[in-house]
Amino acid sequence: MTENQAAHREIPGGPPFRTPAAAPGRPVELALVPDPRSSARPGRPFSQRTVFTALGWVQLVAGALLFPLPGPGLLLLALGMATLAKHHPWAAERVHSFKRRALVKVAHGVRTLTRAVCLFVITLANTLAGLPWVWSPKQPRWWALPS
Repeated sequence: MTENQAAHREIPGGPPFRTPAAAPGRPVELALVPDPRSSARPGRPFSQRTVFTALGWVQLVAGALLFPLPGPGLLLLALGMATLAKHHPWAAERVHSFKRRALVKVAHGVRTLTRAVCLFVITLANTLAGLPWVWSPKQPRWWALPS
């Protein structure tokens, strides 16, 4: 791979990267930095980038406010970061690194057949334990809302 080809290579499934020239004796692949030119996305109009950026920040703030409460706080945080990652390289880098770490953890959790079977049995037990509340929930005495 020539130095010019390495400087403009993209990593599949992640944000565009540029590879700076490596020091003598070091492989080029060790030094990856986000490409600052990827934040503009020249094919999209400015108004669309602005709307998606504002929407992403609203989702992040709403997710942060709802996170300690029962509700979709974590889902809104993830959705906000994914929305921002479409137009901002810093968000794309964080989403990509989170995705990479999550896949490593999942692969570690099901590395052996015993672990995979245990995970399946625990998930099945939790699902079966929740079914009585879905089929015939009894309203507690302290519940203030009408049934």
